[in-house]
Amino acid sequence: MRPRSAIHALSLGACGNWRPERLFCMLRAFFDAAGTHGGEPVIILAGVVAYADRWEQFETKWRALCAINGVEYIHGVELFQRRGQFKGWSEPDCAALAQKAAHLVVGHARYCMGLVLSESDFQAHYRSPDKTFRSGPDSRFGVCIRALYPILAQIIQKYESPENREVHVVFERGDKNQGAAQTIAAEFAQYAPDLAKVIRGPTYEDKFRCPGVQAADIGAYPALRLERQNADSWETIDLDAEADLPDAAAPHNFRIPVTATILSDFRQGQYLFSLERKRAKQAAKPASASASGQPA
Repeated sequence: MRPRSAIHALSLGACGNWRPERLFCMLRAFFDAAGTHGGEPVIILAGVVAYADRWEQFETKWRALCAINGVEYIHGVELFQRRGQFKGWSEPDCAALAQKAAHLVVGHARYCMGLVLSESDFQAHYRSPDKTFRSGPDSRFGVCIRALYPILAQIIQKYESPENREVHVVFERGDKNQGAAQTIAAEFAQYAPDLAKVIRGPTYEDKFRCPGVQAADIGAYPALRLERQNADSWETIDLDAEADLPDAAAPHNFRIPVTATILSDFRQGQYLFSLERKRAKQAAKPASASASGQPA
């Protein structure tokens, strides 16, 4: 079967076939190292999750948006800093294109998420002077990936139908420290196999050829602004909540903070083990309740 689009080719290459309901998560990290957007330095790992057929519909509209504006692709850093293809553009024109691009992303997404790691927490609770690590310390990007995989897996397990509880993770090719994503995925499979089976990949795609990667890149800047402004729409995820998503057709925005507790657990190599213990405890509750209600 000849690929009809970048997402079609990705699906065939990564999975061997095309399934319109297959979930793909496009990811892009942005590190505001100098705190230039206000507040302390922070890293945002932005993710956009959508079904393959929605990604394909998005791609057609995204390419049309690029063509109308006379550009080959839309890259967030270039657009917001008005360089590269956008050199000479006015600030209002860049803002207008960014708004249209973000509208397209949100209109096709199942979930939008932003994992947030503050530099102060990273230094205080992870890169402490004694460096007593179970293995070598992760970079900031590595820490974000290590936090993302289990949370993303839990989102898919909680909100997707049983026959569709897999998500294929895609990063931009050429990102610094991108090899960490593969290494951490292997460790995830070793220490939390029940959760890890939800995650497929990672796969790496060129931002110039894959509109989905561009979508995640566009999402990193708005996610940073939401973090700075503490907007109400930036909802901190609560996977312990029993309620289903309010509207299955709507995109859902999740803020995922990398807390001091998570960072401390990473240092001790305990985070995945604690997740597995929690899952086992929750799974045992119904069985215990049922057993206690039976006559002796």
